[in-house]
Amino acid sequence: MPRTDLIFFCSPNNPTGAAATRAQLTELVAHARERGSIIIYDAAYAIYISDPDCPRSIFEIPGARARRRPSKMKRVPGRH
Repeated sequence: MPRTDLIFFCSPNNPTGAAATRAQLTELVAHARERGSIIIYDAAYAIYISDPDCPRSIFEIPGARARRRPSKMKRVPGRH
């Protein structure tokens, strides 16, 4: 796969509600670290995840570093 600078990822997905499993997120983080990519991870609706195999946060994955943006949950567009 060619170099990937940014990876946009949403879990759970809107409108399907499908959430990434721990294994899928671990693979995503490993892929990003190997290629020096930045993951932009949208977990605004993570509070609705009930499957214990699906982390509510990418921070649960070893090696993941991210910055949270609560704008969707706080209904404040454009705020960081």
